[in-house]
Amino acid sequence: MAQRRDMKIRDWTLPVCTVTGLALLSVWSDLVGHGSGFFASADAVQEIANARVLFLAGLTLSTAFYMALPRVLKRFDRMVGGGVATVSIVATVLFSFPEAVPFLPVSYLCAGCLFLIGVGYGWLAVHLVCEVAYEDDYVTVVMILAASLVAKTILTSLVNMYGPASAHVAVAVASPIVCFAMVAVGQRALDRSSETLDLAELPKVPEPDRRVLLVLLILLPVLRALVRGLSKMGYWGSEYEVENIIDGLGFLVVIALMIFFARITLVEEQGDDMITRFLPPFLVILGGFFLLDPQVGHLMGLTEWTSYILTTFVELFSQLFHWALIALSIRSLNIHPYRVVGIGYSVYGVFSIAYALLLQDKVELSSILIVLAMYFFIVVMMLLFRSGRAGEPKAPDRKPQDASSGEELFCRIAESYGLSPRETEVFVLLAQGRNRTYIQNTLFLAEGTVKTHTSRIYQKLGVSNRQDMITLVQEFDS
Repeated sequence: MAQRRDMKIRDWTLPVCTVTGLALLSVWSDLVGHGSGFFASADAVQEIANARVLFLAGLTLSTAFYMALPRVLKRFDRMVGGGVATVSIVATVLFSFPEAVPFLPVSYLCAGCLFLIGVGYGWLAVHLVCEVAYEDDYVTVVMILAASLVAKTILTSLVNMYGPASAHVAVAVASPIVCFAMVAVGQRALDRSSETLDLAELPKVPEPDRRVLLVLLILLPVLRALVRGLSKMGYWGSEYEVENIIDGLGFLVVIALMIFFARITLVEEQGDDMITRFLPPFLVILGGFFLLDPQVGHLMGLTEWTSYILTTFVELFSQLFHWALIALSIRSLNIHPYRVVGIGYSVYGVFSIAYALLLQDKVELSSILIVLAMYFFIVVMMLLFRSGRAGEPKAPDRKPQDASSGEELFCRIAESYGLSPRETEVFVLLAQGRNRTYIQNTLFLAEGTVKTHTSRIYQKLGVSNRQDMITLVQEFDS
């Protein structure tokens, strides 16, 4: 009965939490940047800088910390998460009602609030994308990510169309509260389920593909930041109010395009190597650059409605591709998951800030940047192709390196009893006297996964508890 309950949690709780969390994460930033209830605050910030630049500064800083110190932040996850949740929610409320703090200049108060909102957004993005990566297969990962983008488009459009300014504020304040709750519930589901996936036991890509995946992890955020910067979503305030697409055929067209291109470029197998696999979605984004250029749209005879629908699709697809690539990198690289998301988002944040400062009120630069992006992409892909052809795949070495004499003994015991590489890592830490919490944080495992590995280790060693295991270790080779 308990096993059936665990399977139910694993099958439904995590997908619901991640879809809801990612959808409301985007709703939060979209409403703060483009909702009529926040125009006065966003316009007040313009005295200092573009409102979105300050938000991006917070996002970049928080994700850069996760890129640099993933294990430290994992160890203090609950404490950091609680502080970030409180600060970012309060910042959203104060950004909505800056008059509540009359002793501070409105422009500086709102600027600080946007920075803190960006910090909260970064924390949530790291945790939600990491939780998505724990799904059993990559197809499910892509489906969850696509569903969250569809949901956020529906909700944002409904609020903008039918909700007064007060509704914008209410939804924007509620969104981060629900997002942080979804992260907590999703993590609890991972910890409780005995079926939680162990990311380290998934097949890892060979060295040539590893290099390609790392380069794409940096290249894609650069292109996605340019897509965002060339659209109305790249700037915040009353001058950049976006239209709604849910009140007609446009919404159905966008959803159909999302499903079609997600399936043929991200879900279906495109080739055996990473370059061939991800070339089609990159080409979709590069083709979309032309639609983002008003001069190209005019030459092609696109109506304003058609141009808006297509550019909306390109912007959503670039976000879907970015999330999907990060999730695949978490599953395919021997790199801490927090660091992978940190790389993807900190690069995105840096280039988004650069584009926002460069492109605002300088439309004539868009065509030049599009051409440069095309050439840059072609050159990088050619270099990666040549590198991939020259490299020889190597089997990953999973044996511990530079082990101490005690670890050597533990590894010999593990080998003699047929423990798997991951079980060996857990066994070494257990034999060293480490508790389950330490093992979870060190190996980035859910609580349920640690329990499962421990149970299998005891079974293979023929012991029933840790004391018997320690006795076996002491008697080995004695």
